[in-house]
Amino acid sequence: MLNNNRLVIVSLMAIATSFTSLLSASPSLANDIPTVAASDTEVAGANDLPSGEASCDRTEAVSSLPSDETAIASREAISDLPSSQVACDGEETTSDSQRPVALQIAQFVDTPQIAQFVDLGATDGSKQTTSDPDEEPEAVEPEAVESDVLTTDEFGNIRITVTGTRTPRTIQLSPATITVFDADDIDRRLLRDIRDLVQYEPGVSVRNNLQYGLQGFNIRGIEGNRVLIQVDGIRLPSALQSGNEVVVGQGFNLGRDFFDTEILQTAEIIRGPASALYGSDALGGAVSFFTLDPGTFLDAAGRDIAGVISTNFDSQNEAFTHTVIQASRFDDFEYLLAFTRRDSSENENLGDSQDNDRNNFLGRFVYNLTDTQSLDFTAEVFDNNSDLTVSDDNLELITGTTTGYNEDIKTNRTRFSLAYEYDDDDSLSFLNYARAQFYFQDSRIREVSERELISFNFQTQTSFPAVRDSENRFTDRVFGGSTQFRSDFDVGPTAHRLTYGFDISNTFNARPRDRVQTNLITGETTRDTIPDNFPLKDFPDSDTFRVGVYVQDEIEFGNGRWSLIPGVRFDYYDLNIDSDEDFERNGATAAEFNDDALSPNVALVFAATPEISIYGRYSRGFRAPLYDEVNSGFTNFLFGYRTLPNPNLDAETSDSFELGVRGDFEQFDFGVVGFYNNYDDFIEFQQVGTEPIEGRDFLVFQNVNVDSAEIYGVEASAEYRFSPGTEGFSVFGNLAWTIGNNLTDDEPLATVDPIEGIVGLRYRAPADQWGVELLTTLVGTARGEGFDPGPEQDPFVPNGFTVVDLIGYVQVNPDLVFNLGLYNLFDNDYVRYADVRALNRNEELFDRRRDRFRQPGFNIRAGLTWDL
Repeated sequence: MLNNNRLVIVSLMAIATSFTSLLSASPSLANDIPTVAASDTEVAGANDLPSGEASCDRTEAVSSLPSDETAIASREAISDLPSSQVACDGEETTSDSQRPVALQIAQFVDTPQIAQFVDLGATDGSKQTTSDPDEEPEAVEPEAVESDVLTTDEFGNIRITVTGTRTPRTIQLSPATITVFDADDIDRRLLRDIRDLVQYEPGVSVRNNLQYGLQGFNIRGIEGNRVLIQVDGIRLPSALQSGNEVVVGQGFNLGRDFFDTEILQTAEIIRGPASALYGSDALGGAVSFFTLDPGTFLDAAGRDIAGVISTNFDSQNEAFTHTVIQASRFDDFEYLLAFTRRDSSENENLGDSQDNDRNNFLGRFVYNLTDTQSLDFTAEVFDNNSDLTVSDDNLELITGTTTGYNEDIKTNRTRFSLAYEYDDDDSLSFLNYARAQFYFQDSRIREVSERELISFNFQTQTSFPAVRDSENRFTDRVFGGSTQFRSDFDVGPTAHRLTYGFDISNTFNARPRDRVQTNLITGETTRDTIPDNFPLKDFPDSDTFRVGVYVQDEIEFGNGRWSLIPGVRFDYYDLNIDSDEDFERNGATAAEFNDDALSPNVALVFAATPEISIYGRYSRGFRAPLYDEVNSGFTNFLFGYRTLPNPNLDAETSDSFELGVRGDFEQFDFGVVGFYNNYDDFIEFQQVGTEPIEGRDFLVFQNVNVDSAEIYGVEASAEYRFSPGTEGFSVFGNLAWTIGNNLTDDEPLATVDPIEGIVGLRYRAPADQWGVELLTTLVGTARGEGFDPGPEQDPFVPNGFTVVDLIGYVQVNPDLVFNLGLYNLFDNDYVRYADVRALNRNEELFDRRRDRFRQPGFNIRAGLTWDL
């Protein structure tokens, strides 16, 4: 099947197109829902709900409906619909099951498509009021709700995204491909880290490094610093990568794993450029993490004091994870405290001794100034330690002269943020929503290693035993602030939601390295160890100043069935340096850099029927060159080469086109999207010539703009439920087929993952007492090779594989849930292309290197969650 990828994709799109055309002509399922006008008494009853039931960040949430709302669907008419659970700006609220779904949604989302559930008298997409509050509203014909397009997940919860437009919209009506994860996904599927998070998301992956761990996200073939990762709107540190990707001790591959999923409330992944809203680094997409919110946590528990204790075990590396969460509400004050402790060892196939531990703390304190205003102070501490000792059998995998190696890597991120939020749909002013956030984040990586080796003195031509004690540091420290405003207004028959704001930040980066070599025979020490003269810096101390200003308008028209969403962002990027002797002693001269960019975006969403939506969009992306790309400087006198800074780099840019269709029926959901992305001025490290130094010709390397690339493909998903609602059996599947081409060299793009599909069978018991799902992952063979081969080199491209997992849960009692996962049931031997694409098949030690990246055979994860 995997050898006929193009035929399969074309067939899927043809079927989806035909299916859409057929359904567009069919009667609406929503038309079968009876509607009646609600009395003022009923509306008043809704206003008695606690304000916390409707509070959520970055939404149009209100504690009660406005007094001018004239009609809602009756409780009896929609009592059989699932209760709403929405994710907004990282928050998730489970509403009272006796509360009308229409009322729940209207209080969270104020788009015409959804608001018509509440305001059934409005047919032009705008809110409707009556001059006489005692006037009985007219009954509404079924056609009045034709644009009510809602999307529910496998638990019957309505999925809301806030990152696609910076305002809440259902996934069904979003103008981009966005995946939303929440705490239930983490618990039900025992997802323990960022790689597990996208384990069943074809088209998105996370690469692993044996020495430095998880690296970051790959979205549709674009990875590294070309993908924005943020926590509560704060940018995470960039990756720092150089040298060998697969050999321990021969490269620096500092990744972007600075977040613990145990404090995750929601995560949203935008596929494709998102620079129009989020600026530089969102060239290939954006990953947004949102931490637990006290109000949402307490509302879900239905109490003013609540807590959770959970413990999880993973057999593949003997990992234990323990988490304690406690939250309380005192009048207008709410707080949440969460602490996670992780301990693990090495995977059995690594062959080395590795001890890992992590402490993660989150504290959020919210004071509700009024019904429409709040202050939120957040403190977060991430502290991860990894201690590696290479076994004697594996020392030759580092170098033939290495006789001992151990290393301790400490990763720490501390951040403090203060946010003010104003949210009032009934505001008489032009402003309906405002949010201002100020933050400080300090991230550090410290690598301390001791390497025993047989060193060589080139002057005396003698060898001697020595030990090298090295200390490398990386600092990423950022001060910043951001604002976001929203104004809702009508112009004639069109309803507008205008979102605008700015981001500003200054980031300090430093990379000092030091090493002392001791001759174990003479006791002599030196900092001159070939090829480096220590102490040194890989780039000068750098300050990066960023300013971004954006505006976007969501324009609803055509009875609320059409949404036109244009937007544009302007970014200014300024790199300032503080060069010193530690950087300059290796013969490099640093340079400063500045750039700016305008990133437009336009999208169109059409609700063809209550179940079918179609969208298309164009977006422009850009990424300014980072401090280490502009100012990488180094000279190796022994081997005759040097690297030079390049202040003439251009920003990387992209143009992206996307067209998709989504369907959400009572028992069947589907989505198909096709995309085409063109990338220009990719920054690559290459040889640019030679330079005479002291009578020798040195090879000269530099970061330059060389590559043009295209990436296109199709993503599809579907689920069929054998019975209405969330109970019973269902079958589902996801597929991602991506083709990437390096247009400069006319060859496949190395970073694009192979075709991947997920097929599953799920069962949910009545009242959700227990559930189980069987998932099969099918992965093909990558088109590209990980590197351009030199003489006697053969890049390794692994074969495709199939893995079967079985995951389930049992609600032991109302407060206790047991989760169990059986992974790789058939104990298949496989590796992931992203992990091993730098391996050379012709190397003598290839088989041993490949085995160290082998994925776990049959393994078990188990967890207990106790609600206090």
